[in-house]
Amino acid sequence: MISLIQPVYAGTTATSNDAYNKSVKMLAVCENNQVTPKWNYAENIYDNRGITFGAIGFTTGTWDGNILIKYYTELNPNNTLSKYIPALDAIDAGPHPYNDESSSNSTVGLDNFITDVNNIDDPLWQTAQLHLIQEMYWNPTVAAWNRIGASNQLTLAFLYNTNIRFGQDYMELFISGATAQCGGTPGAGVDENTYLRALMAEMDAQIVKEGWGDTDRNDGFKTLLEEGNVNLTTPFVFTEYGDSYVITGDLNLNATTPETDLTYPADAYNKSVQMLAVCENNQVTPKWNYAENIYDNRGITFGAIGFTTGTWDGNILIKYYTELNPNNTLSKYIPALDAIDAGPHPYNDESSSNSTVGLDNFITDVNNIDDPLWQTAQLHLIQEMYWNPTVAAWNRIGASNQLTLAFLYNTNIRFGQDYMELFISGATAQCGGTPGAGVDENTYLRALMAEMDAQIVKEGWGDTDRSDGFKTLLEEGNVNLTTPFIFTEYGDSYVITGDLNLNATAPETTFTYITPVINAKPATLTEKLKCINFSYMDWLFCKNNISTV
Repeated sequence: MISLIQPVYAGTTATSNDAYNKSVKMLAVCENNQVTPKWNYAENIYDNRGITFGAIGFTTGTWDGNILIKYYTELNPNNTLSKYIPALDAIDAGPHPYNDESSSNSTVGLDNFITDVNNIDDPLWQTAQLHLIQEMYWNPTVAAWNRIGASNQLTLAFLYNTNIRFGQDYMELFISGATAQCGGTPGAGVDENTYLRALMAEMDAQIVKEGWGDTDRNDGFKTLLEEGNVNLTTPFVFTEYGDSYVITGDLNLNATTPETDLTYPADAYNKSVQMLAVCENNQVTPKWNYAENIYDNRGITFGAIGFTTGTWDGNILIKYYTELNPNNTLSKYIPALDAIDAGPHPYNDESSSNSTVGLDNFITDVNNIDDPLWQTAQLHLIQEMYWNPTVAAWNRIGASNQLTLAFLYNTNIRFGQDYMELFISGATAQCGGTPGAGVDENTYLRALMAEMDAQIVKEGWGDTDRSDGFKTLLEEGNVNLTTPFIFTEYGDSYVITGDLNLNATAPETTFTYITPVINAKPATLTEKLKCINFSYMDWLFCKNNISTV
């Protein structure tokens, strides 16, 4: 087994724990008007997301609350919230008519839930929240902070607050807007204070545009920027809504937090990538220069896994590629992509645009790229967006077979992380637990496949044949993908060897995350599990990343 690359903190001489603690304290002020996280908070705030609870506002009506409680139950099977899992499963499986079909306001079966959350006296409740908060929000925030070449802790704290508040899709949208405003990123030489002001302006403009309320929550960050305390030298005063709080950076987090570094077999990645290439492009190597308008109301689909011009992630990729090679042949399309990103996204639950205005020669230019950094850019973002969060989920359910990992990776690429988590939730309910809790992994994988097939039929997404190759390997018993093996898709057979000659110039693309040290124990190294927190915007990013259905 190998561990994902541990982060190198490139920003300041402060320890990673220092930056994390200050960001967490500032967020606690924004969320709960106190300088420590409110682990036992629970309330129905009548926002059509059920009950909001925990330190950052998990909710019972948007799937992530159930994810948290199931993970907590893995740590402590006798906890006082496990009895609500059947009710949460029923809510998850039911209609989600609110907030662009991303949430349910049902609280059926949750009569005493608020009281039970308020009364928890178990350090593992904090442990479970720490694990998932870092998996869902902190690590992907640091990934974005690293990617734009930022170095100031204030920028990191502001992005973290943005991610928690609005979700990763909007965080990326604000980054895209700030990059367009400034003509680049801090990594490309833009003054970071100027860039941060642009980020704040992008957020404020979106809040006003959408009618989400006032912009006052940003005032404390703006004051620190104008005061020049961009590396958050402690102690400092942080003011929110007229109240002032002293931030020291001291944060006594739960000493029982487990060692949650992600691990996976060294040869699993190559085999999973080869199998995915078969599913996506009918060949055993990624098709880096693929580009086509498949008329799915997501604009042009391109690259090895199907980034798209109409769902923000295509622009993210091209901007990152431009950081690596400013003279590339696709950078000229960034203004057109910025315009598409800023325009209406009326399709696929308001997550995509079919506009290709300004992209007349885009397909040809992608087809003709002869630059190893194009592959580098894709490798970097594929691992950030898909591989790492897939490994996070695989680790969390206690799986060990490579076939389970490859199937989850295919699921994440195909449908997005929200649906991957939905299928995991369904399989866990079917099986009465996860492999980590003693369920036979082959039985669990069959349940995952059945959950996916049922959703495909329910939504009318087409046939279920893409799973057949995985099902065949399961029935043959090759659950650890012993090579060489035959992988069959749509009647065609391919030999998977695990040999994959990826671009030698590719960076270490499991990312330079900051991994906070919690009483000397590292937190999980994951990436973005973009499935709804208290805001529907998180959920939309999942929809943006559905490349092929």
